Amino acid sequence: MAETVRLQIEEIKTMTDRSHAYSLLLHLQSQSANDVSAMESLALFSPPLLASLLRDSNSPNEEIAVLAVKCLGFNLYHPSLVATLSEEGAQSVLDSLVNLVLATRMKAICNLGVWCLSVQQLSASVLKPRAQSLIHAIAYALDNPFGSLSVTLEATQAVIKLASQIPICTKDMSDMWAPPIYKRLLSTDKTECDMADRSLVKLSSVISPPYITLSKEAASDLNQNLVVCMRDMIHDNQKKVQAIKAWGWFIYLLIVDASKNTSLINKMLKIPESTFTDSDPQVQIATMVSWRHLIDALQPQITNFTNNLIPETMLHSFLKKIKLVLVPLKGIMSKKCNLAVQSCCLRTWLHLIHKLCPLLNRPLILEIAFGSFLEVIFSIGPDMPLWASSVDLFHGFVLSKIEKRESNIDGCIINWVPWEVNVLDFHLKMIGLIFSVQNPKSKEAGLKVFRTLLQGIQIELKRSGSCVGSIFKFLREVSESKRCDDISWLCLEFVSCLKANPNDSSEIQFLEGLCEFLLGDIDGNNVYFTEKLSCFGEITTMIMDNATVFEHSKGLFSIKNILRLVSRFLRLSVAAMNSNPQPELGIINRVIAWLANLIGEISSMQDIILLFEVIADPLTQLMSSCSIPDHEALEHPHSPISKATAEFLKSNKSRSDKFSEDDTFEKFDFYSERIGVSEMNENRFVNVSTGLKRKKLKITKYVAKAEGHDTCKNYGHLVGSCSKIRVVLDNGKEGREMRRPELILEMLKRKR
Repeated sequence: MAETVRLQIEEIKTMTDRSHAYSLLLHLQSQSANDVSAMESLALFSPPLLASLLRDSNSPNEEIAVLAVKCLGFNLYHPSLVATLSEEGAQSVLDSLVNLVLATRMKAICNLGVWCLSVQQLSASVLKPRAQSLIHAIAYALDNPFGSLSVTLEATQAVIKLASQIPICTKDMSDMWAPPIYKRLLSTDKTECDMADRSLVKLSSVISPPYITLSKEAASDLNQNLVVCMRDMIHDNQKKVQAIKAWGWFIYLLIVDASKNTSLINKMLKIPESTFTDSDPQVQIATMVSWRHLIDALQPQITNFTNNLIPETMLHSFLKKIKLVLVPLKGIMSKKCNLAVQSCCLRTWLHLIHKLCPLLNRPLILEIAFGSFLEVIFSIGPDMPLWASSVDLFHGFVLSKIEKRESNIDGCIINWVPWEVNVLDFHLKMIGLIFSVQNPKSKEAGLKVFRTLLQGIQIELKRSGSCVGSIFKFLREVSESKRCDDISWLCLEFVSCLKANPNDSSEIQFLEGLCEFLLGDIDGNNVYFTEKLSCFGEITTMIMDNATVFEHSKGLFSIKNILRLVSRFLRLSVAAMNSNPQPELGIINRVIAWLANLIGEISSMQDIILLFEVIADPLTQLMSSCSIPDHEALEHPHSPISKATAEFLKSNKSRSDKFSEDDTFEKFDFYSERIGVSEMNENRFVNVSTGLKRKKLKITKYVAKAEGHDTCKNYGHLVGSCSKIRVVLDNGKEGREMRRPELILEMLKRKR
């Protein structure tokens, strides 16, 4: 094979008919292209032909010149042949081609010369020294004097090739090659127009961001005739889409130098006003796709803000631009439009969020760019087709606090930056908007996002309690809107999340605040909370379970509001029992059991006083509402209950008739302002000072059967829990002793 190639090359060298010689060479090149051995031979023996190829490419004989340039192009394309060129020889070839393109009067030769530049595989080190002359020749070919579209098409391919090899050099001279391309966006020839659009898409990475020199060139061309041309095309139904596509590129090139082109930009921004609301969905979609170029123009500022290269004083003008971008998009989302149009609108907005993602922890940017758009969708609710995907997007952002998160909607990928506590109010506002639409899907979605948010709050609670105020503000807003169901569920979820932070230093403070909030909410919704006693009880018990204050010996005053919440629950339980013959005793028992254990932990006089002030009255009411026949209490398997009952009946025997099995104490009413405790007697019972302001104890005897309370026996096990309540005093010793509240009440009666 090597010998065959060598002989053919020798024959070509000696042929006087250059046209025939180059035809044979071109044939040999094409045959060897897929044969490694033949190509190695060609690379070995063909270099001597390069000088004659360069000479004959400038031949006045078009046939010879065409064949010579084609053979030259193959030498510049195939890696095996390119490797045979020295750097100096390669640059000599480039110089020859540039002169050929600029000097020839033959369209075919100009076209082939540019083709050689578009297929060459030369190194950047060879191309850089000749970059200016190469770009000059290509720009000439783009606006070639032959008016040849084929030459123009080949020239755009040459620009794309150079942009991939020497991008910086190509960008530096973008004001030379870009204008001949972007002007063709408004061409009446569809092929030429489409070519320009495709070329700019491929070259966008090199153009972005546009240099000032290119922006000035574009401004000059627009002022001369391009703006007028676009306006005319917008009023032609057949050319609207083409015009608005061109508008996108022009606004992108122009806005980089916006401060010097204010008047022109204002003229430009009026052009899409009508196309956003056009009756043709295709025109609307084309408008929103072009609108993304306006978003792309913000990228330099976004980058500078991200890198703290722009002072915060510039933020206001930056936000104005974002608002401008969002105005038509929010308008489309707020109206009933074609689904394809709204989907494109959402995709355009996501393009903005993709760009702004590094800045979304700035509350103002987050509120304006992210929140204002979602607000439109969330306020419509699940009936909107894009509602679910928008909620998922927001949920993805909330999840970013917990795990690395990426959202992919319609091919637009957003890599979320974990949110910071300064945007918590925003998250809560968005969740509130989801809840605001009375729809089961809204509630389900809102709770899902809220649960995720609470996981993020857990992380913040480990650092500080600074986020607690925002949560209470959110709960208050939901409460004011009278959405009691939402309040119950949200509080339940909120307290549940605290279990992940046991003994946290800010936990009791938070629980106290939550109790205060709930107490205020209950005041206006007594009936609701009575009906939802089980849910309210779950919240109460979760709060109580989290109140680990006694492990830190802080006393009852550190959980005063928690005791008040328990007191309110006991009162609501009484109301529930009066209205429902079969109340939810399980949750009541749990509260009573916790209270019994709590009282067993107290050790100071101050705590005892507080306990009786807050708990005594509702607890007595609950016990009396849950009264049972004496024989059931006397025979109770738990000895403290049976002993307490026997001792109580014995102490009251002198004041009443002999009790029958049907007799029961139905009601205890205990009223007291502040109980003063001065000392303990020899039996370690509390002695109450004579300075009591006002107290009253009424023990009223009723016959259960006469009042029709046959259901009292249902509450036997509840009274069993109540009877375990004990008061413990610590007189400097570690030993603790049980005291029954009914004996203390009797003693208080004697002191009256």
